[in-house]
Amino acid sequence: MSVEKYTWVKTHNQISKYLITKENSQLELIKLLKSIGITPFNDKDKKGGHNVELNEIDPFTFFCYIYKYGPEKDLNIYKKLQKK
Repeated sequence: MSVEKYTWVKTHNQISKYLITKENSQLELIKLLKSIGITPFNDKDKKGGHNVELNEIDPFTFFCYIYKYGPEKDLNIYKKLQKK
């Protein structure tokens, strides 16, 4: 099979290269995702507790947030991310 069939490979490679440079800029990554319309970024502090705003994110979670809306919206999210 040809790599050209997998149009996401180049995009993932570029995102991965970008993420490597942001190890100490996790809030910036969260702000970037928020700026392209991805939400929410909170968690519960304990069972039944209050929402806590996230201030850390790892590369795998970054990709997870990109994919959380499903394949129908992935391309639109990639386009917004590329513009930023």
